[in-house]
Amino acid sequence: MTGRSDNQAASILSILLVVLALVFLLAERWFRHKSRFYQTTGRYRAPQRIQCGWLKTAAFTVYLATIVGAAFGIPAYLLIQWSLSPEAQAILDARFFNFVWNSAVLSALAATAGVLVGLPLAYLASRKPTWLNVGCLQAAYAGYVLPGPVAALAVLVLFLKLMPFFYGTAIVLIVAYVLHFLPAGLQSLEPALQQITPNLEEVARTLGLGIQETWRRVTLPLIRNGFIVAWVLMFLQTMKELPATLLLRPVGFDTLAIRVWLEASEEYYQLAAPSALLIVLVGLPALVLLLSRDWRAA
Repeated sequence: MTGRSDNQAASILSILLVVLALVFLLAERWFRHKSRFYQTTGRYRAPQRIQCGWLKTAAFTVYLATIVGAAFGIPAYLLIQWSLSPEAQAILDARFFNFVWNSAVLSALAATAGVLVGLPLAYLASRKPTWLNVGCLQAAYAGYVLPGPVAALAVLVLFLKLMPFFYGTAIVLIVAYVLHFLPAGLQSLEPALQQITPNLEEVARTLGLGIQETWRRVTLPLIRNGFIVAWVLMFLQTMKELPATLLLRPVGFDTLAIRVWLEASEEYYQLAAPSALLIVLVGLPALVLLLSRDWRAA
């Protein structure tokens, strides 16, 4: 696509990847199509603790500390050190905070749109598993196993053929993000719906509630946690997305991921450090939320 400017050849290769992805996704769905795991209680069951002696505790602590230090501690230390350098401090101006705003708004809009699109897909596939509903759900999963440039190419061709007046706008980026990262939200929405027995909704209907009231008073409160996790996962994935953003971003529209790539490609690591560190800091509260026990028990 970028080497020879041959969009037709790139499209053919992309179609092959899409077909392979659908084959494996449909095979996975077929193997577990009869699996249903309904939640019978609303309480969160805390995992049982295993008592260890001081030697085993010390060994586990050293092992886990080594992994965390190598995977997070050392990179975070270098990012902080580079961010405090005079070169990095010089770029922290209004233009830099504009990059932050672009990343935050795009990620929030893409996550919200993804959840709104994924919720009906997951619900219909869970409650009415016809071949059409399940097929649409599996087609949505195909976006996650494909490289970012493939999704970007598909969106590019779609808008150029059908809606060329939207080309070069942020709407194209949001559509590409939703197609590419919708499966991350479905991985939380679908299990949340499958764990709720349909009997609860049927009882609500027999007690006089309509479809909308049943959704608002029964279904949505029960899948609230899965809804939150889906939004957070899509937000984080979008925040660090690079290939699709490079191909589809409007002229002069930069995000934090773009700035990291531009500066790091020129080996200006001190200048790339603030943007990279901010991406890490944005992800930490979401990680704490996903690992926390209290909000799931609420």
